[in-house]
Parts: sequence; structure tokens; C-alpha cells
Amino acid sequence: MLLSIVIPVQNEILYIPRSFESIILAGSQIDSEFFFVDGRSSDGTFEWIKNQIKEMDNCKLILNDKKFVSHGFNLVLMKLRVNLFLELMAIQFIRRLIFLMQ
Repeated sequence: MLLSIVIPVQNEILYIPRSFESIILAGSQIDSEFFFVDGRSSDGTFEWIKNQIKEMDNCKLILNDKKFVSHGFNLVLMKLRVNLFLELMAIQFIRRLIFLMQ
């Protein structure tokens, strides 16, 4: 069974480095694919993710030129080879993680 994980991001450079490893590690336990959908970040988020996923066949980085999360999902939906679908918001993931750690 394949799990497709969509992570919309925009200017998340303060959060994505800390959450990226956890997201990838969690998804590595099963057959999964990751779609990072960047809403035209201006803080280096796009470049950081692009560098991290260079050699990862199950990760894709998509530019969402309209910046709306719903448009980003529309860009991804046709690319999914999905049995299960999960949306993660990078900033929410790290905030929840911090809350659980406190």
C-alpha cells in the first residue's frame, strides 16, 4: 500500500530543516512518496528542499506559482499513485512536535 504525503510550504525555512528529517523518517517505514509544494518562498525554503531531495526518488518538489494551498493540491493530485493520502503542514508538524516534547 502506498502512502502519498503532501507538504505545502511557503517561507518555512525556520521550521522545515527540523521537521524534514522526522517527516522522511516516519514515511520510510512504509512505501511512501512525498510532495513538497512550495508557494514561491522568498526565504530559501525551495532551494533548501531541492538540495535535500536531490537523491531521493520518492520525493518531489513542485512550485506552486499561485501560492494558494488549494492550487498546490490540484498540481499534485494528478501525480499521486495513492492508496492513502496525508497532508502535513510543516509549521504545524514542528509546533505539535515541540508541544509533545514539552
